[in-house]
Amino acid sequence: MKKKISIIVILVIVIVAGIYQYTILQERNNFKSDIISFLENKGYDYKAEIEEVELVCFSKKCDILAAVVNFKDEPTVDYLYAYKINTKQIQQIDVYNTVINQPPKHKEK
Repeated sequence: MKKKISIIVILVIVIVAGIYQYTILQERNNFKSDIISFLENKGYDYKAEIEEVELVCFSKKCDILAAVVNFKDEPTVDYLYAYKINTKQIQQIDVYNTVINQPPKHKEK
């Protein structure tokens, strides 16, 4: 009887952990899709103009995400995008340029 209870408890833990990991993966995929849609709505051609969209965490739990976007015509500049606080609206929150005295081409005003 104790063995059956132990097996059931372990199965429940594994199922809950699996659901949690799946949910996090879905949130990350949805966020990346939102970033791509945002850029396309701004007039960018994702396949032709965007080199990379990399998701980064802003907390230990990784519950706050941002995206680092690199454009093909500006490989030395990282554009950082995130959701506005308490919304699902994307905004550009920072620009990091490794080349001094070169203004970024895709900075939003």
